[in-house]
Amino acid sequence: MSEFDRITQNPAVMGGKQGIRGMRVTVDMIVGQGRCGHTIEELLADYPYLERDDIIERFAMRMPHRRQHRSKRHEPSRIKRDPKIMEGKPVIVGTRIPVEHILRCLAAGETEAEIVADYPPLTVGDIRAAQGYAAIISRTNR
Repeated sequence: MSEFDRITQNPAVMGGKQGIRGMRVTVDMIVGQGRCGHTIEELLADYPYLERDDIIERFAMRMPHRRQHRSKRHEPSRIKRDPKIMEGKPVIVGTRIPVEHILRCLAAGETEAEIVADYPPLTVGDIRAAQGYAAIISRTNR
């Protein structure tokens, strides 16, 4: 058995990306959500067919490949989901500003500078973190 026996790779499943036990859940999907601040418990709730060891092995597998210097826009500490804040919607940490609202502002044509001016607690990094979060979520919710 290999060091990572739960990680599989099949050209016929998810385009040959590394997955878990032959399922249609890729390593990148889980690692991406982890980077956005999702806990193992949240991941298990979102993917009830996964086991705790599946997730732990995914993170262990990716650790040697992680870059030493991550971009701030991927810091999980910028986005938070808490059932006590905005009914559990993902928000920028330290604010009650939902990621969804930032994305709607961008979709309406507002610039990063305009959004930061309208919402002083926000930074350009927060706006980019919201965009990164949305990209990861849209990629995993297909």
